[in-house]
Amino acid sequence: MIRKLIQTAYRAVVILVLCLFGAIYANLFFQLDWRLDLATNLLPQVLILSALLTVLCICVKDRIIANANLALTILLFAFIFLVVSDNNSISGDKPDISFLTHNLNLENTNYKETEDLILEIDPDVMLLSEFQPGWNAKLAKLAVKYPFKFTIPNEKGHGISLYSKYMIMENRIEHFASVDFPCIVSKIQFKDQKIKVIGVHLNPPINQYEYTQLGLQVEALKEEINKSEGEPVVLLGDCNFSPYSPFYRSILSETSLQGTAFTTTLKNTWHHQRHPLGKVLGTNVDHIFLSQHFAPVSRKVFPKTGSDHNPVFLKAVFKNLKKEEE
Repeated sequence: MIRKLIQTAYRAVVILVLCLFGAIYANLFFQLDWRLDLATNLLPQVLILSALLTVLCICVKDRIIANANLALTILLFAFIFLVVSDNNSISGDKPDISFLTHNLNLENTNYKETEDLILEIDPDVMLLSEFQPGWNAKLAKLAVKYPFKFTIPNEKGHGISLYSKYMIMENRIEHFASVDFPCIVSKIQFKDQKIKVIGVHLNPPINQYEYTQLGLQVEALKEEINKSEGEPVVLLGDCNFSPYSPFYRSILSETSLQGTAFTTTLKNTWHHQRHPLGKVLGTNVDHIFLSQHFAPVSRKVFPKTGSDHNPVFLKAVFKNLKKEEE
């Protein structure tokens, strides 16, 4: 009797887990629920759990559930493989411009370590989010390398700052979809063309309302990008969605931008700091999107310096499409 109850309970749990994994997979295409969308950000972890569940079902000779779970595991693997393949193009040319995006984190006080790392990385254009008023003074050494900057400090986590070695010709602040987090839209003079740089820190989807706000931000952001058709565009920052998310994929499918999330590395850019499983609950939410005027050469995820986010550094080649057309 007890053995039968255990078997029934086991099968019920396995079926529930299988249904959950199936719902996460379905949400990749249909956006069924905001919580499932959050789960898609951990899709590699879901794949591993699905594979382990398959092995468990094989071991206990539960053939029907094992076959169903195996089919789902294959589908998850195929989806991840396609996403990685679509976001890892590499140019063999010598890079001539580089970008860095880094969420500093409100609680981060490792000022010198952060400054030293930035000086070591030496990006041409850099976006820093969660930029508090005190960071201006703490990053004083950067003033020599970056004569051009546009800073919006804020003590509540809404601060953002753009640094550039090249002249910033235009600047404006945008609150896409009227969300509190400000975004920077700039134009930087590089060679004989202006590059439109959109620096973002998008809304963290911590509940259904904030998730909806994030979706509205993404829609407004796509409109901004599409207004710049034919113009060199770089979108970078803490996007709060992974390459597996429908939000990320909609930017690729509904604008002219290309993703670089897996260029030469598969490393995650964010890990939960306080959760006991923080080291495995990581995902890739800090992104650098490029228009077709650029070809990515390499992407590197640097160690943390007190933040829960890693600095993400991308080298690229700038292609003057106007001259190529002539």
